[in-house]
Amino acid sequence: MILTDARPTKRQQQGENSRELILDAAEKLMATRGYAATSISDIRKACGLPPSSIYWHFGSKEGVVAAVMERGAERYFAAIPVEADVGQQLAAVVAQQEQHPQFLRLFLLLSLERSGDPAVAEVVRRVRGTAIGRFRDAIAHLLPDDVPPAKAKRVVAELAAVATALSDGIFLAEHLEPDTTDVERMYRRLLQTVTALIPILLEEK
Repeated sequence: MILTDARPTKRQQQGENSRELILDAAEKLMATRGYAATSISDIRKACGLPPSSIYWHFGSKEGVVAAVMERGAERYFAAIPVEADVGQQLAAVVAQQEQHPQFLRLFLLLSLERSGDPAVAEVVRRVRGTAIGRFRDAIAHLLPDDVPPAKAKRVVAELAAVATALSDGIFLAEHLEPDTTDVERMYRRLLQTVTALIPILLEEK
């Protein structure tokens, strides 16, 4: 067996540090100003690196925002345990909202801006799809085992849409009324709402 040193070289580490500086600066700026109002020059000033470094890592402003969203989504969803019960998953969601509000704010702004850029629209669609998929997986475990597959699929899809909308509202409420919004309590209410709707939807023909 040939052993190799997998540690990054000094040059590679410097490159990774530069990349993270750019992403941190871009995420903060875009979450505050919006995507359209943030330029490469703004990102350059905020991170202290030359434009050539930004273009080398990401190619364009679209590449920057795509990388910001990919990093944020990977970090966000990795922190939510897939195999845990729904209560533990929701607790992880609450923690992520507290720890990484800029990523979520940027995601919402990009969703609303609809810049027309295909790369931006695609990454927003992909992140949104992952979030809805996570809600579907969690809700599916709340259904009785004897529900016919076709009905289960319909009920889960409808409840995932409801849960996603409520989650969006909780995030907005936290920013609009931060002093009166108890995020953890709101997510417990979200779970109670979804659970209460299950028998109602299962009775529908």
